Amino acid sequence: MCYDETLPNKEHNFKCSKSAVARCGETLMREFENALNAEKPLQIIDFEPKTVSAFFNFVENRVIDISEINFELAILAHLYKIFPLFRICEKYLAETKTFSEFDIDNWINFAEEYHSIRLTKAILLWAEKNAKKYEKWEETVDKYEEFKKMVGSITLGLDKRYLLQYKIKEPEGIYLFPLE
Repeated sequence: MCYDETLPNKEHNFKCSKSAVARCGETLMREFENALNAEKPLQIIDFEPKTVSAFFNFVENRVIDISEINFELAILAHLYKIFPLFRICEKYLAETKTFSEFDIDNWINFAEEYHSIRLTKAILLWAEKNAKKYEKWEETVDKYEEFKKMVGSITLGLDKRYLLQYKIKEPEGIYLFPLE
């Protein structure tokens, strides 16, 4: 169950099979068991209902519509340790996000917080083209120690993953699934 902030007192309920929850690992299973012991449904209150719906759709079906991927879904996946979903979100965001000087600080913080090498690599590609124009680049990066370490490992060639960047004009109906 989650709440819609735009409509006061509007609850959204989602159902998910026990086997799908168990397949996702201990963290999500524990959250459901704790809620069951308290005889209340699991409440996810810090996320939009459409994000929670996409999350449970992935838990149940192990597939995600790319039109539903956003940083909030990545955070929710990481919070409940659904790492296949997190990796899909991380990769998709790194490959498709267009950064700007107005949001780059938030994305650096996200990359550092969730230790995202892929997003760090995407930010570095943006910086190669834009850092000269963005006067606060050095000042912004200096605030993030872990980000600087990830930049170092990328610069030294320790991460060999290739990053394709592209734009999708109509994301509806394109689905991604974990390969594990």
